[in-house]
Amino acid sequence: MSTRRCIMGALAGIAVAAAAHADTVLIGTQFSSILAYNTETGAATFRGFCAGPVHSMAVIGDTLYLGDDFGSVYSFDLNTNLLTGAFPVSVDATAMATDGEVLFIADSGGEIQKVDPQTGAVLDTLQTQFGQLTSLGVHWGYLYNGGLSTVAERASLFDDFDASSFDIFSVCGGAINSMTFSGIKVILGSTNGTIYRYDEFHGDNIGYYAGGTDSVGVAALTGNRLLIADSSGQLLQVDGETGDVLMETNVGEPIGALLALDVGAACPLDLDLSGILDLGDVQLFIMLFLQNRNGADLTGDGVLDIADVGEFVSQFVVGCP
Repeated sequence: MSTRRCIMGALAGIAVAAAAHADTVLIGTQFSSILAYNTETGAATFRGFCAGPVHSMAVIGDTLYLGDDFGSVYSFDLNTNLLTGAFPVSVDATAMATDGEVLFIADSGGEIQKVDPQTGAVLDTLQTQFGQLTSLGVHWGYLYNGGLSTVAERASLFDDFDASSFDIFSVCGGAINSMTFSGIKVILGSTNGTIYRYDEFHGDNIGYYAGGTDSVGVAALTGNRLLIADSSGQLLQVDGETGDVLMETNVGEPIGALLALDVGAACPLDLDLSGILDLGDVQLFIMLFLQNRNGADLTGDGVLDIADVGEFVSQFVVGCP
């Protein structure tokens, strides 16, 4: 019996369940504020201050890392809402991402550094071929970059950290200013405000729509929603498929970065962030499993096997809170 048929048999008959929608998105502003956006109410509340204008953000555990325009990365404790440290970097931190262990920090000149978040030590560095980087993202075992050249690239995190490991993922219809991920969709925000969506497995363009002024930040939310930030301070919460505006907020400060803090955390099996546990999540889990993508490693042991299938079935049957 094929692997696919074995998995389908194990997953057969599981029920549909609703997933939770309680998401929080962090906002970093050019006035050095850190705000928390409630995706249900549209309210933005103050969390703390950075020591510089926020240009990029990443989270490891309970620590928020903030990159500014002046060559510094700050650590911010999400429990106390206080700065706990800082280290200098030789790049301008136009973008930042993490695999949960190290920081990837980008420069507008096209350099990406792999940095130890505890010490600030540069572990490795590479120079991308297109430069003008504005965005980095880590998703299901891949590191993505995008920039004003309109080109988005990706490299497997399991390959050597080298420029030759990157392949062109897509050429966007506008200069890339931000990126996020929703299920199998890679979502790119452009400087002209347009939101472009691509199929992660095939790279096909699956649609685009107007999304604001310059899309300096984008964050995927559960329930097929998207949060789009403009540098003016405007936040648009939109239907992720149509772009229809669901909610609008202005935080009163120029926005530098967005970071989805706990989106999908309440229901990890809602892989496509639809807000419902259904056949779509089953199909996506199978795709991830068969392509050996780490999104299917539910046991966290670094190996994809029948134990991950069993964990999926067990959690799916229980449902989400």
